[in-house]
Amino acid sequence: MDQRLLYQGFDKAVEEYKEVYFKPAKATLDDLYGKGLLNNGAYFDEHLERQFYVFLAAPTNLLQERS
Repeated sequence: MDQRLLYQGFDKAVEEYKEVYFKPAKATLDDLYGKGLLNNGAYFDEHLERQFYVFLAAPTNLLQERS
C-alpha cells in the first residue's frame, strides 16, 4: 500500500473525528457555559469538563500532533 494513501486515510479519520464528535461536544459545552450551567471560572472543576477533556479534547490534540 502506498504510504501517501495510508496517511490520507489517517488524516480523513482525524477530520471525521473532529466533525462527528469533537465539534458538537464543544458546541454543547460552550452552550452550557453560555447559559451559566457550568462554571467558566476554573477549568476541570466540574466532572463534565474533565470528561470532555479525557474523551474528546485530549485524543483530538494527540491526533493533530501526529498528522
